[in-house]
Amino acid sequence: QLIELKFEKFDVERDNYCRYDYVAVFNGGEINDAKRIGKYCGDSPPAPILSERNELLIQFLSDLSLTADGFIGHYKFRPKKLPTTTVPPTTTTVPATSVVKPTAVLCQQKCKRSGTLESNYCSSNFVITGTVITTVTRAGSLHATISIINVYKDGNLAIQQAGKSMSAKITVVCKQCPLIRRGLNYIIMGQVEEDGRGKVFPNSFVMSFKTKNSKILNALKNKTC
Repeated sequence: QLIELKFEKFDVERDNYCRYDYVAVFNGGEINDAKRIGKYCGDSPPAPILSERNELLIQFLSDLSLTADGFIGHYKFRPKKLPTTTVPPTTTTVPATSVVKPTAVLCQQKCKRSGTLESNYCSSNFVITGTVITTVTRAGSLHATISIINVYKDGNLAIQQAGKSMSAKITVVCKQCPLIRRGLNYIIMGQVEEDGRGKVFPNSFVMSFKTKNSKILNALKNKTC
């Protein structure tokens, strides 16, 4: 089983680098920087956190110089996703069964966005808007870090938060489809791997983000899929 941690209330001394008062969350049962999921401070509750296994450690540190209300968090156990090999084959399992390394057939498909924001919302594991801040090409795929503007559907996407800044890592399986460029803002919809990384396929919905799109996305956020 995995552990999902959500903060209902969060008010810890603000600092750009969370140097003074902070809440740190680690995978496993020990304080280990290599297993740290995130370090949080400020007055905005972090996005929901999902552990890799059945242990999660929360560390709260305060230097006692300033007082704030602190935080209230809740956790619950969630079943770990079954391996994709146990899923009966259907026409909707292409994202779940495709490997990160792109196949020639997958990447030779015509790169054309299909459908609308509305028609792709429910079929996507995650829906975010954000700015592409880093890109690295590896084995035919593009690995990108997205500075998040807004989260409309997280679907267990691993989101890192520092103060009010949030980011996530995604893999564009076929590096040029859809094509994303560093420094530009996008609406990104896709699937989520077991490690929490977002995965974007040629048939995933990705488009340039404009402020006017926010109204539609906020309406979809309240939609029951």
